[in-house]
Amino acid sequence: MTQKAEMLSYALRYAELGWGVIPLRNKDKRPLLQSWAKYQQERADEEQIKRWWEKWPDANIAIVTGQVSGIVVIDVDGPEGLKILQEKGIPNTVVAKTGKGYHYYFKHPGGGTEIRSFTRRFPGLDLRGDGGYVVAPPSVHPLGHRYEWENPPWTSSLAELPAWILQGDEPEQEKEKKEREIREVEQGQKPFTVIPLGIPEGQRNDTLFRFACGLVGKGYDPVLVEAAVKHAAEHCNPPLPKTEAQQIVKSALRYYDACEDLGEVYKQYQDKLDKRYCIRPPGVLCYTKFTARGEKRLIPLANFVARPVKEVVRDDGVNQDLEFEIEGVLAGGRKLPRIRVPAKDFPSLSWVIKWGAGANVEPGQGAKDRVRHAIQSMGLDIPRETIYAHLGWRKVNDKWLYLHAGGAIGEEGPVSDVLVDIDQQLHDYRLPEPPSDPREAVRTSLRLLEVAPEEITFPLLAAAFRAPLGEAYPIGFYLFLAGPTGAKKTELTALIQGFWGANFHSKNLPGGWASTANSLERMAFLAKDAVYVIDDFAPTGEYLHLEADRILRAQGNMSGRARLRPDGSLKPRNFPRCLIVSSGEDIPRGQSLRARGLIQEVEPGVVDIERLTELQAAAREGVLASAMSAYIKWLAGRMDKLKKFLQARHIELRKVVRKRDFAHDRTPDLTANLLLGLEQFLVFCGACGVMTREEQEKLWKKGVETLLRVTERQAGYLETEDPVERFLALFHTALSSGRAHLSDASHGGEPENPQASGWRQDSKGDWHPLGEKIGWRENGSVILDPDATYAVVQRLARDQGSGCLPTQRVLWKRLAERGLILTREEGNRSRFAIKRIVEGQRRRVIVLLEGIDETQTPGEHEQDERKTFAESFLLATLETGPKQTLELLEEAQKAGITTQELLEAKQKLRVKVIGDLWLLP
Repeated sequence: MTQKAEMLSYALRYAELGWGVIPLRNKDKRPLLQSWAKYQQERADEEQIKRWWEKWPDANIAIVTGQVSGIVVIDVDGPEGLKILQEKGIPNTVVAKTGKGYHYYFKHPGGGTEIRSFTRRFPGLDLRGDGGYVVAPPSVHPLGHRYEWENPPWTSSLAELPAWILQGDEPEQEKEKKEREIREVEQGQKPFTVIPLGIPEGQRNDTLFRFACGLVGKGYDPVLVEAAVKHAAEHCNPPLPKTEAQQIVKSALRYYDACEDLGEVYKQYQDKLDKRYCIRPPGVLCYTKFTARGEKRLIPLANFVARPVKEVVRDDGVNQDLEFEIEGVLAGGRKLPRIRVPAKDFPSLSWVIKWGAGANVEPGQGAKDRVRHAIQSMGLDIPRETIYAHLGWRKVNDKWLYLHAGGAIGEEGPVSDVLVDIDQQLHDYRLPEPPSDPREAVRTSLRLLEVAPEEITFPLLAAAFRAPLGEAYPIGFYLFLAGPTGAKKTELTALIQGFWGANFHSKNLPGGWASTANSLERMAFLAKDAVYVIDDFAPTGEYLHLEADRILRAQGNMSGRARLRPDGSLKPRNFPRCLIVSSGEDIPRGQSLRARGLIQEVEPGVVDIERLTELQAAAREGVLASAMSAYIKWLAGRMDKLKKFLQARHIELRKVVRKRDFAHDRTPDLTANLLLGLEQFLVFCGACGVMTREEQEKLWKKGVETLLRVTERQAGYLETEDPVERFLALFHTALSSGRAHLSDASHGGEPENPQASGWRQDSKGDWHPLGEKIGWRENGSVILDPDATYAVVQRLARDQGSGCLPTQRVLWKRLAERGLILTREEGNRSRFAIKRIVEGQRRRVIVLLEGIDETQTPGEHEQDERKTFAESFLLATLETGPKQTLELLEEAQKAGITTQELLEAKQKLRVKVIGDLWLLP
């Protein structure tokens, strides 16, 4: 039977019993008729009923109570009402179940006797008599459940209405008190409420209805409400008849009666609420207040109720932030979605706006505090769970687990009972379930070495498998791929990122230099034990270089910025716990910054497009991520041993690497770090049957040689950022470009060698100075005005876009350490600016040593001789036949030739390197 047919069938059956029926709104208690007063006196016939349900097929059914139907209904609401019925006794009669209560049907006395409806005369009991109605089965309650017959009217008889329900049960003292209160209200003397007086015509009914609803909602006795409304009606302008005042009170009572059955949705809140609070129709949270006279008053606090259902600890590995998971119900019964509220924000209630403009707290700090207290009073014994908010390794229940956006991986594979909720920017760090046979995925990973020259791919492969070792031994370096547009450097970084998820590609990388430094710093902190690619370093000024210095230096130093909380205490530092891989057309500035990372040049055309495409397809299919998940599963059972082993192994590898000559002491450390990743990956390859022992050793040897060659090239990047070399280059450029000049120290005029001193000769043969005077020449020495010289070279550095020099004192100190300027010892300190008489005046100046001019710097003669020696050595050695790299480097070291000098000689002589062999062209 359809809903329409079912509702119409029941409505007609009630009409056959002689009961009046009217249609109500679907899932509601309000009539669909504009006015149903007519049907309080007469019953609708069968045709009228059919027309109603033809028009509103899903309408609820109301049975009109009173003489018109010959019935009176006791509405029992909750256990309090049932208890009174049991105590008073009640005969068997027709009964309907309403949800949390019941409707008991009785005969109307008839004979012209009016049975007035009332509410709250007894706790939990209301009466529906003349002028009222009740919702009848099988109507649908606003909260979704159906009204049902327990004792149907066609199988049970109506009992006589118990006398006690009409007589009441109030002691004489209570009756006297109520009568006194009524008189006080009628005379306008009742102090607990402000009665509106002088209401003008046109506003009377609406104002009095709102006034009556307010009193009913606050729990006042209906008799007192009627007395107050009648008093206000008498003082309207013009007065309103008492009969209209009575009708207004009835309407207010009906409105609250219709909302009285709050249903199960509110019961779970009311049962847990502190007894100082309650929920009043239609779902308003109220505070119970007692006046000085002992009267109980309900103070509305909010048009919703809410409760915490869970405590959540968000753990990012350093901070443990408490959050509350809160759900609620808006007045009227609409459920509000669960939201997460940080504990620090909970007292302010500012989070309520997440539920939209409908959820509202009454004005005043007192209301806000009570709402907070009411909500917290329902939070006893709620469960607490920990949610991890970072990637990487974490020891949970004494087992090492690797966290990712999709969950956790341990020694046995995926772990289902660990919750991970990572920042949206890191949601693509999602590893698949480790394959039972990872060999094919691992073999595919090894094909990365074929995509580009091994000098590029070996460091990338080693970095990818070094990142998950960050928990066992911290990562203190970064990788940077530099090259022009179209060189495929971004595609290479995307391949490495693809080891952590199939959704990564060149257009979807987790980081970019367009983001703020704070954002990048936070993401690099959360992406623990993983590669974090920051793409597209393309600075147009100083700002991005400063941002890169902050992020990459933090990676190299394994330290973050210290910051304060509002209370003055220190916040935990957010430092990169990942391995940053970046790319760009430019390279971040600074010698010490470059020394903290490995910089690789990617030239156009060196990437094998066909093999790149094949590996990109494998990455999209999750093959690379499967290899990484298998590697991580293998590491999980070895993590405790690795934490002890890797530090000692790093020291051992660094000692071996230091036997080579490197421009910076950080380079051996960086090389050893990469070798750790390569070594563990090769051990894993052997463990899963991808490589034999001989194949492992062969690839290890090739990887070591390649990484040594790559890291030796770092000297070139470090030299260009050497502040001494930069100063001397800028100084000579300033003189040669006419931005500055040197004068004779004795008379201030034309010096010796004027062309090299910033002077130009005119057509007549006369010399003229150009630019600003920054110093003097004297007997082959160059004497500089410290402030003028520093200002000119600093300005020139900015104009060239090459970044600023260090401070004056640091710059002079670096020059002194190289033996390029004269110093004077004064006590325990060296003075770089010494006193000299120049142009007849005693000044503090910087004195450069003899031999510095526009074409050579001190030591260049010696360098030229060494270059010649290195070239001669290389020619003589290779004339006897090709040499292996390691053999050649050992012989050069014995001859006193550095690796950098040997590489420069190789380039000048155009020596070829095929595989591992050096040979003459």
